[in-house]
Amino acid sequence: MSNTVVCPNCLKKLSFGDVIFECGNRDRSKELTCSYYPRGKNGEIDMKEMIDMQAVPWIWQIPGKKIPKCPKCHEPVRIIKCRHCKEELPFGIFDCDKRFRFGVFGTTGSGKTTFLTMMLMMFPKLTGMLIEGWDKEHFKKYTENKNQIQDGRVVEATRSGLDKPWLCLLRDRVSKGGKTPLYSMMVFDSSGHDSENVTDTVKTMLKGVNSLVILFDPLTLPSVREELVYQKETAEEAEQMEKRINRSRGGTAAGSGDVCNMVAEFANYIRSCFGYRRNEQIDRDVAVVFTKFDLIRDMFPEGSKAAKPKSYTEKDGSVYFDEEEADTVSREIEDWLREKGENEFLSVIKTNFKEDRLKFFAVSSLGHAPDDQRKIGKPHPHRVLDPFIWMLWLEGVIKSKPGSNKGR
Repeated sequence: MSNTVVCPNCLKKLSFGDVIFECGNRDRSKELTCSYYPRGKNGEIDMKEMIDMQAVPWIWQIPGKKIPKCPKCHEPVRIIKCRHCKEELPFGIFDCDKRFRFGVFGTTGSGKTTFLTMMLMMFPKLTGMLIEGWDKEHFKKYTENKNQIQDGRVVEATRSGLDKPWLCLLRDRVSKGGKTPLYSMMVFDSSGHDSENVTDTVKTMLKGVNSLVILFDPLTLPSVREELVYQKETAEEAEQMEKRINRSRGGTAAGSGDVCNMVAEFANYIRSCFGYRRNEQIDRDVAVVFTKFDLIRDMFPEGSKAAKPKSYTEKDGSVYFDEEEADTVSREIEDWLREKGENEFLSVIKTNFKEDRLKFFAVSSLGHAPDDQRKIGKPHPHRVLDPFIWMLWLEGVIKSKPGSNKGR
């Protein structure tokens, strides 16, 4: 159970006494939402009428704490808000066993919004863990993105900058010690990387984030684009591949020097966010993720772990992290980069980020590129949860695969 939490809206620390309680229940006599606000004469919370949370099985239980009882409808209040910014908080946020904060960054054309949407869609299906307690704004945004994918439409990219973070709760379906663990997850979704224009708000938001996901479009690598085009036997096939590349890239391209400069600029943006000096390596756990793996799958050797689909659960339903396999996949991607002559890209990555905290991943959110009308068929995601599962393992939420010789 958490004694303090961070408000996802104003980012101030809150204790249980720092929240405002509101009713939000149905008035049984009028069938209308009861709007009673339990406050005293000076606006403070009226703590006279209280009930024990553990006596209410249908609402979040917070051991050792009590919440106000509405004198109008005589039910426990169901809404809590931050005292500072007055924004609503997930009711179970104080009941979480752990809290963790991730930063997700995406370079141009990497498909970050689609990746995040598919990751959230597939997580309950592939792990059995539930996502709940969303803040209303991001739940609406996620629902819109999900509906676009299910309707066969391309998801619109996130606007440049850093909005307020996503906040939701993860509930494990597997009982541990007589209860199902609950975790608070805050995700900072950033697009654009103007290292000269990092505001204090952005710095405050990212303070305390220990794990980063950085998404790269493999088509930013010149060797990959050239191979995809020149391996075609006919001019017509090559032209079709160029069109597909342009659809995936949004019509943009980059030279080898450009992509390395982009990595360096991106690293400086992250330095500015976290307060590192320009000559310091970034000391965070970093998942370097290549998206659109469906385009480059044939470049990997037969039997490659990176090309194989992934299962995340044991027979008993528990979720595990296979560290040995993740290390193998990471090495395969590094070997692939060297084979393509992208040593400079690797060097820039390892110069800016600590190598012992780096891991490479390859995912495909949809399994295929949109067609000429920017329509998509049924998604066939590939290893889209790998970076997230790794980070949950780093946080101690997920254990190593049984029988693994390695362990954290």
